[in-house]
Order: sequence, then structure tokens, then C-alpha cells
Amino acid sequence: MQEFSSSPCIRFRLVRPIDATGRAWVTIGYGILLLPLQADHKNRASDAIADMAYSWNMSFPLDRPARIAVFASGRGSNLEALLQAFPPEGGLGRVVLVVSDNRDAPALHKAVQAQVEAEYVPWPKNGRVGFEAVALKLLLEHHVDLLLLAGFMRLLSARFVQEWAGRILNIHPSLLPDFPGLHPQRQALEAGVGESGCTVHFVDEGIDTGPIVLQRKVAVLPGDSEESLAARIIEVEHLAYPEAVRKVLAGEGLAKGQAPNAKR
Repeated sequence: MQEFSSSPCIRFRLVRPIDATGRAWVTIGYGILLLPLQADHKNRASDAIADMAYSWNMSFPLDRPARIAVFASGRGSNLEALLQAFPPEGGLGRVVLVVSDNRDAPALHKAVQAQVEAEYVPWPKNGRVGFEAVALKLLLEHHVDLLLLAGFMRLLSARFVQEWAGRILNIHPSLLPDFPGLHPQRQALEAGVGESGCTVHFVDEGIDTGPIVLQRKVAVLPGDSEESLAARIIEVEHLAYPEAVRKVLAGEGLAKGQAPNAKR
């Protein structure tokens, strides 16, 4: 069995030789897939794998519009902002796929309205491996360059995150590293801070610990509740997330010398 690495992310394993039609069985991350492979010499598996892995062996900026996928679990308010900022005809990037673990998520309906492919992928009761295998297959089929988490209420595995290091972003409603995890607005109010806001960051193996791309501040007002603070933060998120994505696509998402999967 031959194995090839498409640094920095995906590992490919050839489990059957390339046939006369240019297809081969390969394992990519979690599952075994039959995929078309293009190569000048079909008897050279490394050429075929390298060609298929092209989009995993690149860095921003690209010489073409980036293909963006969004994972969302709920109403999709940030998704809506991203769909408006990166429409199908977008020059810098375009959202080409929306995936949700919630069959009834309004985010899926918003994607359909925007004429973007929407896919429901259930989160199995026995773990996330099944979801991630199907999701990875969809990302491959749509040649996705950048993955955005927008209200996606699941924790992806370290293995999945490592394979997408430097190409997966999340937005969190606090000024990280303060108040990571659940109920950040409640945490901010209980801490008595004078300001909160949102953070767009690269995703790593931790919880809200990846390198920060961009932050925007919101004042905490006297008498604020979780709901009132969250409502003001979400308005800023709708501006901050597209801004951060533009920054990443322009190749400006990391500080000089900062690794995308570095621990904070």
C-alpha cells in the first residue's frame, strides 16, 4: 500500500492501483473513496495523488477565486453575511457549499435561497467520525479551499482540524483569550468587564485557542443582559467575519512567523 502526503494537510493512501479509466481507490482522512485521478502517467501513482491534492498544497492568496464552505447548525445569521460578502460570482472568494448537522437549520434554507448547495449531514450518536467522513468527501468534491464555522455547535476532532490547519476559521463572541467556550456573554457579565466583542480565529485542536485573525470590540453597558449583549455582538460579527475572511484570502491572516496551528 502506497502512502503520499499533501503537506500541510491531507494524507492519501492508495489502496488499489489506478485503473485504465484513471480512477483509483484511495483513503483520504477517514474513508475509502473511488475518485477520478488525473496524471500525465497513470502508472505513476504519486503524480495522480499530487494532482488530486493540489488544493491542499497551496497558500493564500490564490490566483483564482477561493472556494469556501460553511458549517452551520442554526439560524445562519453569520452565514447570511458571508453569502452576501462572497456570492457565486465573487472575485476574491465564493461560498460553494453549506453543511449542517441540523436537518431543520434555517441556515440550509438560506443557502438554497442564495443558490448555494446545501447538505444535511447527521451527527451520529456514536461519535463524530461518520459526520467528518461525509463532510470531508463533500469538501473534496467541491474543491474547497477555506472552511468557515458559523454557529456550528459541534467539536471537530483533532485529526480533522489538523488536516485543515491554516484553512479553517471560527468566530467566537468574546475577546479571546477571555471567555472561551460556552456562554461567553454570561462569563463577561459575571466578570464585570467594561467591553466584550468578537474574535475570528484559526481553528486548532483546542477550544477557541487558535491564532487570532481579527477582533472587534463592543461596550458592555450598565443593565446589560446576556441577550442584549449578544444582540450587539452579533451585529459586529456580521461585519467582522467577512472582513477576516478577506484578510485571510489576501494572505494577511497570520502575523509574521506565526504558524496557523500554533498553540496560543
